[in-house]
Amino acid sequence: MDRVCACIIARLNSTRLPRKVLTDIEGKPLVKWIADRLAAVENVDEVVLCTSDDPGDEELLERADDWGIPAIAGSPENIVSRLQQAESTLDADILLRATGDNPLISVEYTERMVAAHKQSDFEYSRINSLPLGATVEGLSNTMLSRIQDTLPSPSHSEYLVLYAFQPGRYNCVVLQPPKDVRRPHYSVTVDTPDDLERVRAIYSETDWSSGTGPSTEQAIQFLDADESYEQIPGDTMIKMPEQDRIPYDEFLSVLEDRAAESTTIQIE
Repeated sequence: MDRVCACIIARLNSTRLPRKVLTDIEGKPLVKWIADRLAAVENVDEVVLCTSDDPGDEELLERADDWGIPAIAGSPENIVSRLQQAESTLDADILLRATGDNPLISVEYTERMVAAHKQSDFEYSRINSLPLGATVEGLSNTMLSRIQDTLPSPSHSEYLVLYAFQPGRYNCVVLQPPKDVRRPHYSVTVDTPDDLERVRAIYSETDWSSGTGPSTEQAIQFLDADESYEQIPGDTMIKMPEQDRIPYDEFLSVLEDRAAESTTIQIE
């Protein structure tokens, strides 16, 4: 049976919203919401906090210890090496890469993605078209060293999706959610103070009863009803490797093109 480890990639070095992973949402630190949501995914065996060995991130190790969450301190720049460290420490077969600014990661769709990843000899799995910040990526342990070898430099691991989601090189599976929840121009990630206030509003103004917070559908319904909410403009320039930038819509097209070359599963 494949052992699944959900890895939260988190540091305290954010600039636009300092120490954002520890900011409060409904009485709980942002990163703890992420950990609790991932722990609620039935086919996830372990949740681990993957931070850096920079002294500025030591507080995260202390917090993880307080919460009873395994933690590793690895390279400040090389995210792939942190995943490798988590793989060897926790004997993981499949690693989920979750970033530390996404407190509305979908429990339901993560579970479906892991199930799909286990169906065959898939090496990489993802969900396309949900709001930015609602998903994770799945990577089999056997591909980590191969990805590491293709990185031009450790800092390029920040753009892991471009090096892992390569159907010509790896066996990839992509889940497509139902049309009524496809919102690729919505965002529930937290990068700025405005993002944080929006996510706080989703938590405080939706009717959720589980210990993991609002569902993906509830977050989407909230944003659908918010007349002041501005979607991600298609011409927004986003960072790419080598200080390059491309429009957001072009980036989405890259993902869809790669999905077309992958095994695709439609979620009904």
